[in-house]
Amino acid sequence: MSSTLQTTITETETRKLVGRSLKRKEDLRFLIGASKFVDDIKLPGTLHAYVVRSTYAHAKINSINLRQAVSSTGVHHIYTADEIQGRITTLPIPDASDNKKPVPRFPLARGTAKYAGEAVSFVVADTRSLAQDAGEKVEVDYSPLESLAEPSKAMIPGSTQIHESVKDNIGDYYTKQSGNIEDAFKAADKIIKIDIINQRVAPSPMEPRAVLASYDPGTDYLTVWMSNQQPFDTRLALAEVLHVDENKIRVIAPDVGGAFGAKCYLYPEDVLVCIASMDLGQPVKWIETRSENLATMFHGRGQEQSVEAAVKNDGTILGLKVKIVSDSGAFA
Repeated sequence: MSSTLQTTITETETRKLVGRSLKRKEDLRFLIGASKFVDDIKLPGTLHAYVVRSTYAHAKINSINLRQAVSSTGVHHIYTADEIQGRITTLPIPDASDNKKPVPRFPLARGTAKYAGEAVSFVVADTRSLAQDAGEKVEVDYSPLESLAEPSKAMIPGSTQIHESVKDNIGDYYTKQSGNIEDAFKAADKIIKIDIINQRVAPSPMEPRAVLASYDPGTDYLTVWMSNQQPFDTRLALAEVLHVDENKIRVIAPDVGGAFGAKCYLYPEDVLVCIASMDLGQPVKWIETRSENLATMFHGRGQEQSVEAAVKNDGTILGLKVKIVSDSGAFA
């Protein structure tokens, strides 16, 4: 026996919801300090990490001296690119068109630092301050190379190459067209040209990036707490990079203090924290500082736009020709 319940919402009842301020449900725990962000999660035996970063936008790494750093108080391990090479695959690479070859990216700089703030070594110690103390003793010998801050200059043939594996600094290019643009420009009363700089922006969320990983060797299970917008995609990416079955990883996104689209991706530190926990058998936490956040969280916008508009005297736009050069930094 079954029955069907039918409910008709009248226009009067609809008006009660549409355009009316509704009472929020999620604010109370934030207002009374009962929310839980990644740094609020305390696990017994947690170790803390510090990232040694390149002070150059482009430089050859001649050597990394860890002698003083590894003997510092509370240090458990210091990672460099040489140690993790071969253990992991490249970080996820955005799909490129048929025009270009994707550039691989690894958690720690290999041979050359390609942007200011790129991770060079990863220090794990008993506390965050001890990890930083040891990190400041890591001696990196650099040979500075020419850096390129303006995309239009980086595109000039013969300019300094950022990646040796590709022939130029153009990450990708494509063209889109619709309609008859030539006829539109012939019919125009005026052609208006303008160059626009859409400046690069830093997302700057209230909570910077944060990662806590805990590996259980008994069950071979990795649990990761992250300030992240896409935990399921991140779990899949971690499984691919670490060569671990996806069902052996759980990614948890607790309360997140802002993201603005920049916490959708897998960052080098996310992978390094997981590797350290799996190696050392203890939870490992890394919390980004504000200065790190401004330098190394993915930026947005950053475009040079050249526009030609075919217009009529009454303001009607008949057609547009737009060339956009987008600044993607050293890696897409």
